[in-house]
Amino acid sequence: MTLHFYPQINTFQPSFFVRGLLFVIVFLLGLSANVQAQCGPNEIGGTVYREFDYDGTADPILTETETIPGTSLTETREIRFADFPMEGIVVRAYSGDGTFLGQTTSDAAGAWLIDVSASTTNEVRVEFDLPAGYMSGKKGANNGTSVLFTTKGDCSNDFTVIRPEDYCEDDPKFALVYFSRNTDNSTEANVIGMDYSSGIPFVPQNTDDVNYKWGQTSGNYPVVAQTELANKGEVETVLGLAWDRNHQQLLAGSYMRGYADMGSNASANGYGEGVIYKIPYDPATGTAGAPSVWLDLEVLFGDDFAGTYLPDGNHPGGSVYGRTNANPDLIGYTGLGAMEVSADGTELYVVNLHTQEVLVIPIAADGTAPSASNQIKRFPLPDTDCMGTWPDGRPLKAVLGLGVHPVTGRVYATLTCTGEMVGDLTGIVYSFDPADNTPSAADFQKELEIPLNLSYPATHTNFGVQ
Repeated sequence: MTLHFYPQINTFQPSFFVRGLLFVIVFLLGLSANVQAQCGPNEIGGTVYREFDYDGTADPILTETETIPGTSLTETREIRFADFPMEGIVVRAYSGDGTFLGQTTSDAAGAWLIDVSASTTNEVRVEFDLPAGYMSGKKGANNGTSVLFTTKGDCSNDFTVIRPEDYCEDDPKFALVYFSRNTDNSTEANVIGMDYSSGIPFVPQNTDDVNYKWGQTSGNYPVVAQTELANKGEVETVLGLAWDRNHQQLLAGSYMRGYADMGSNASANGYGEGVIYKIPYDPATGTAGAPSVWLDLEVLFGDDFAGTYLPDGNHPGGSVYGRTNANPDLIGYTGLGAMEVSADGTELYVVNLHTQEVLVIPIAADGTAPSASNQIKRFPLPDTDCMGTWPDGRPLKAVLGLGVHPVTGRVYATLTCTGEMVGDLTGIVYSFDPADNTPSAADFQKELEIPLNLSYPATHTNFGVQ
């Protein structure tokens, strides 16, 4: 499972066709030229851009083309959104002696123009107002900073702005969880990091399900370079990952899996089902520090707050098929699910699989976790769309997924309604406002309901073992 890592990668990446890419490139190149062409001897102007890679340049879409192993095919994919014109930026002009000359607002093309004929000096000072949530881009080819000096007749005074949460470098890094087994040694990597550019598009040997070849690659794919961020002995079994860019730490939540060891703590059963680990990471050097416990929810809310883990016997080995672990009913109901950090980095959102609620956990200015339970808000997912229980008492609803809207900040949570019959299966997506200080199931708004009553017969079930 891949989760976002390092400075806010892939928060949103709209797609463009190749011809759209060519249009964007031509459009960006033509903006300044058009403003310059309209510029009179007593005018000043320029173009304002919204950028994503903080280099002070109005960049086109960044793409990468790779050859797919075992084929003669190539595939081009987009890595970063194109910088685009920014409308609504207020621009003011002053003469060299400080006299106010006028102001304007950048238009839909990002262009702005001010008549400075009243200036008694040839030199003119220009100031740009930053909208809420934005900061000035880096000084560069299209950014002379938010306060600059120019002369009459110059309409090349560009400016760039960026929202910190939109930042996307040319080659983002990401982290993922490696599912180790209880028979692996303690030095087995559990959380690893990779570069986005190291990926290669997957192409199967067969597009149809013939002898399971649809799940095998078309050729010999190279082993991707990896950075170990945490090993089994340090964090044991985890699932959700969230990057706290403000404090350069990766947060990982405990999760129960079959044939996997759970980390320990001081609770009655000795297992940390509600532990959130922190892994320090330095993007400048590409190195991770020693993982440690960021927050143990059982310390704040009591034992078994995130369920009760039961260990399995040793994993039977990779050649044994058709086996399940000793406690399958606990999986999906024990531990923590998906995790996300808010856009401003002040809150961590975590799914509690046992209580089936989303926790809103504040992140202090120094990056530490809260020390009291009343500092954490608990939003219980509603029962109205999935009522009832299994014979063993487990609710028919199961929760896991989580997401945060990059603009509104609303939190989205997923619920799967299970049951004994295929027709019972339904997927639901809810959203809620994490700013609500009186959390309840009524805060959730249903956004999407998906019937999951699909039946796909297995064509190659465990090599014939049922």
